[in-house]
Amino acid sequence: MKENVGNDIANSLDDPFKDTPDYICAWIFAECDTAERVGKAKMAYKGKTYSHALKMRAAISFHYNGLGKGATSWHMGRFGDWEGNPSLSNAVSRYMISLQKRKVISWKFNNIVPNDL
Repeated sequence: MKENVGNDIANSLDDPFKDTPDYICAWIFAECDTAERVGKAKMAYKGKTYSHALKMRAAISFHYNGLGKGATSWHMGRFGDWEGNPSLSNAVSRYMISLQKRKVISWKFNNIVPNDL
């Protein structure tokens, strides 16, 4: 990860903060999601499979588990600090469900609609 974001940001992600689940979603989006066309421009994306997205989430979950964040859901603690594993947050879970739905719709569309449309 340090090659992609630099040492400072990579090291700061080891101590997760409120926005860490959003960074996880953005990372998976950049690798696996499909971009919508805006006029003639189309955002660059890698378009990897949903299975790959699941592996990415599992890898980041394993990383935070190794840091002692465990298998508890991401939540605000009693004293206002964030606790748990950020990859198990509601935001990441909702994103993964929506990604799966978009991948299924995209697959169905690409396999039903003729190529010359």
